[in-house]
Order: sequence, then C-alpha cells, then structure tokens
Amino acid sequence: MPWRCTTCGTDALDDQQRCPSCGGAKASWTVHGDRTRTLVVQGPRLEVKRGERPEPLPAAEAHLEDVVLLDTDEAPALLKERVAALHRAGLRPAPAHIVFVLHGQPPDDRRKVDIAVEFAGQPVDARTYAFQRGGWWEARFVFVRGPAPDGWDEVAFPGLDLVDVAEGDGFAPTLEVAVQRKRKELTVVPVDDEDDRPKVLRVEPAATRCRHEAVIPVPLPDAWVHPLAALVRAAGLLVERPGHRLLLVGHASQPGSDATNQKISDARARALLAVVEGDREGWVQLATDRASLADIKGYLHYLAQRRGWDCDPGDTTAKNDAAAKRGVEGFQREYAARFERPLKDDGVCGKQTLGAVFDVQRHELERWLEKHGLVLADLLRGEPTAAGCGARHHDAPTLPQPPTEEARRFVDVLVVPPEVPPDPDAVYGGDWPFELVPLEDEPGAWERGRIIVATDADPEVGASDRYTLRAVDGSYDRTLSLATDATREFGGLDLVFEDVPTSATLDLVVEREGIEPRRLFEGLAYAEVAHASSFQRVKLLDPFELPAAAAGGDA
Repeated sequence: MPWRCTTCGTDALDDQQRCPSCGGAKASWTVHGDRTRTLVVQGPRLEVKRGERPEPLPAAEAHLEDVVLLDTDEAPALLKERVAALHRAGLRPAPAHIVFVLHGQPPDDRRKVDIAVEFAGQPVDARTYAFQRGGWWEARFVFVRGPAPDGWDEVAFPGLDLVDVAEGDGFAPTLEVAVQRKRKELTVVPVDDEDDRPKVLRVEPAATRCRHEAVIPVPLPDAWVHPLAALVRAAGLLVERPGHRLLLVGHASQPGSDATNQKISDARARALLAVVEGDREGWVQLATDRASLADIKGYLHYLAQRRGWDCDPGDTTAKNDAAAKRGVEGFQREYAARFERPLKDDGVCGKQTLGAVFDVQRHELERWLEKHGLVLADLLRGEPTAAGCGARHHDAPTLPQPPTEEARRFVDVLVVPPEVPPDPDAVYGGDWPFELVPLEDEPGAWERGRIIVATDADPEVGASDRYTLRAVDGSYDRTLSLATDATREFGGLDLVFEDVPTSATLDLVVEREGIEPRRLFEGLAYAEVAHASSFQRVKLLDPFELPAAAAGGDA
C-alpha cells in the first residue's frame, strides 16, 4: 500500500521505509472496516499475544482461524505428557495455550528476522522467520515443561514452535521474547489439570434478571444493566465459534409451585427469544398474558432516565396511578414522533402500546449490534431456542449457587458447543464445564462508546502529535495529545476517545508542529473504527496479515 511522506508529500512504495526524496521515516496507516484492527501504524513493534479459544484443534489445520487474541504478560506451560497425548490424538494445543509473537517491519529491506525465547540468560531455539505480506513477521510458541514421555522426539505441530522451559525438577519462572533489540518479559504459568471437554459459555446473568413474577427482562433501576447487552455479547461469541448454539433458559425462584415456576421461567425465556427472532405478535401476547404494568413501567423509567424520553412513569410498581398514565402517554407521543408511526396517546397500555415497546427494544438491539459490527443474523446463526426450567437447576454442581432468591429470577444466555445437546436438563444435569463470560463496561450502551487510537510512538520521546476525532454532523469533536493525554501501552502510546456517538460518521486528523494537518481517514462509521482499533479484538482469517487495501484516507 503506497504511503505519503508527511514532510514533503512524496509518494513512496509500501516496502520503502524512508521517503526517497527527503529521507523522512514511514508512518503509514492501514484503515479498513471488517471488524479487524483498523488503525495500525506500521513500524518496528513487538507484540506478544495469546489466543482465547479454549478447545484443542485438529493438528492438520495449519492456520488458527476465528481466534480472538489478547495482549499477554503470561506464558502458559503445558506438561509434555499432556502435549504428547494431544499429538497422539491428532490434536494440537488450544489457542489459549499458544503465545503469538508479532514484529513490525524493521527500517531496512531485510526479508527474514530472528525471534528468540530466552530464560536464565540463555537463548532457546533462536529461529528465523520469513517476511509476511503486509509487513509483519509472526511466530507461534507453545511452552512445555516436565519430564519427556516416550516418543517425545516425534511430537510436532504445524505452525507451532515447542519451547522447553523445564529446569531441573521445575520450570523457568520467567522468560523473554526477543526480536531485533525489542524484548518482552513473560511470567511462566503452569497448566496442570486442563479440562479438554467443550465448555458451555454462560454470559454473566446479572443483565437478564427479572422482577418477582415478571416475565419481561428490563433494565433494573438498581443495576442499569440492560438485558440486550447479554444478547450482543452472545452474538459476538457465536461469530467467534461457528457451530455453537444459542440457548435461552428461564429460571424462577423457589417460592411457588413447580407448575407456576415452570410457566414463569418458560415465559421469561420465550420473551427474550421473541426479541431475538423479531416475533412482535408473540412478544405482545406474552406481555398481555403474563406481564404486569410494573414491567412496562420499569422499561419506561429506563427510557426516561437513560435515553432522554419524556415518559417517566413515577415509581416502578404495578400501581396504575396518574403518574403511570402520564408516563404511558409520554411514551406513546415519543414513539409516534421518533418512529414516525401513529400511536394514540391515551395513556392506556394495550396491545398497540405493547407492540410499540417491542419495536423500541428491537431497535435498541439492532443499534447495539451495529455498534459492535454485528447484525441480527449473527444471533440467528446460533439457531436460538428457549426453554424454562423452573427452579430445579439452580443447584447444578457446575454452576455457582445464586446468593439470593432475587438472583434466581433470570434468563440464562448460553452459547452451547456442538457436542452439548441444547437442552436445559442435558446442559445443567451433565458434567459439562461452564465458563462465565463477563459483560463489557459500556456506560453509553448502544448510543455511545469508545475508540482507541493505537500508535507506535515511543513513550520515551514524548511525541507532540495531536489527534482530532470529529463527527461529520458536528455531534462530536475532541482533540487529544500524545504528550498529555496518551496511555502507555507496551510498544507505543494509545489515545482513548470516550463517549463517541455510535451513529456518527467520523473523521480523524493528526497534526504535528510545523506540518500541515493530515487526514488519516474520513467518513467511516463507528463500527468500522471502534473495535477494529482496540487491541482487545483482532480477528482475521490470518490475524497476522495486514490487508492490502485501505478504505479512505490518504495514507
């Protein structure tokens, strides 16, 4: 990808590290919008990351696809016996055990680079890696320890380098990854009793709690955690794990008969499923048959407090008083104006108004998915199903015990691997391991978020570059300086733009003293930039290969 010198304006080729006219250093930006890291400054940069996916993969697969990578300070060390057993079974270690080392293109024209692992001052297996298209070298390490079992000399995996960190009866407590004078120290963490069984992913259930006898999950006033956040998190998990299923399981607290608890839990799950599938009629019927005015008032209270709607219903009890009527009237007027659909503002919460409540929830879900670069089809790909299990599975041995009766009233959002039947009795009654997936901190919910601009500016230099992120419609305009506002990340300085409207189309401009401002990109949607620029989410079929083309900008 050609780049333009910021000093003299001369165009240079991608593999030229200095301007052919004035000798200025390359600082080109790659910008694109397919939910990968968008803002990348190419340059000498060491990155050490670990995979997130826990399941072992077939050894014949040369590339790890659909793996989310994370920055890491730890090097997991597996027992050699365990690694040998995976090899015999035709599997290789899971990405969660693999340390990925990447290094940006150095300031010369070399096409190979040495990447070494060192501990106790001695390098281990310094190896040479070939140039990758797009300006990166890449290596994948698996650290092993313990005595060598029979046949250990035959153990090898495509695309992985095994590094023995055993020392006497133990293992090296720390090691260094070294590339071209750049080093990163990692703490060795032993992995002993790793469970190879597929895990049921359980989205943190706090978001889908329900009131007593309520069936419509709404944001609770004491927590302000939105049920839709759990669905968005599940959509991301389903994208990362093809073949997994989405299972929504309603739960009820202990008081009440088994029959009553079963009906309530089933209705809770089906109400959330209706939002996923867009079943307006089914949701309205559930709300008519089993919901109370308290459920609807709870949602109107959320819209008034968090979304700026003029529909505050007063308290959030089932009391149908004058304040409740004013709140419903306000909602009806706001809905008619915002959605440009007729709705009588009579203060009566009938089927038409319930349908409008469904429309608003569905709109929120679509916008929240859009914020994360997802779509409704990503949820539907999990073939979602819903079921109620009353109160009978709260004490499942694989789940934490709910601390209170209130905590027992919720809808479990589960992402189930293909090996596990998508049925509550099979999921909770078996011995499948569960993994709790926390919800991200999103103070702006679907309307606002953050954008991280990652640079390779040296923290020791105190770079004076200023970056301005602005919305085309003027709804956002903020300038941050590397010298005063940046956070230090290993390898460079990062700028974090908070409270960015997710509906905005965005431009990013960089300024340096004595140089004309340079537009890094223009006219990109929030989802094309936000998660792509975050080091917490790197997702490519080959995560270490930068794209050949840029979208917008003059880099």
